[in-house]
Amino acid sequence: MTILTKQVAGIGKVPLNEVELAAHAAEIVEREAKEAFLVSIENVRNTTSVSRKAFCTALFIAGMLPKKEAIEAAKGTWPATFENALENMTEDEQFGAEMEWVSATEIRRMHPMILLLGDHAGMTEEQIDGLFQLKSTTAI
Repeated sequence: MTILTKQVAGIGKVPLNEVELAAHAAEIVEREAKEAFLVSIENVRNTTSVSRKAFCTALFIAGMLPKKEAIEAAKGTWPATFENALENMTEDEQFGAEMEWVSATEIRRMHPMILLLGDHAGMTEEQIDGLFQLKSTTAI
């Protein structure tokens, strides 16, 4: 059996009292819950997708795309708002990103293009989650 102790100046090691043991146990439970949550949210993020229409609607509601651009983007047109995010790509990479967009019917949360667009817009993981209606990432 392990006895948890603490160092006390002038005395040395002494066993934790009941309150300290309870606090220690609570810290362990909280840490394990956070670790499980992080694994869980990563699994959710990796498997979440929405229709292009839902994604464009979320971008409009978030104020990231003007109304007409959101409507055109939902139809498959590459949004002009996204142009600056591609500026560091080669011409072939830009073409690939635009082709990916116009041919997609579902937008995956963890797709590299979404991560790039989110990063370019200065969005947090939680803000990107919000575009995919993932609200649970703020728990704990």
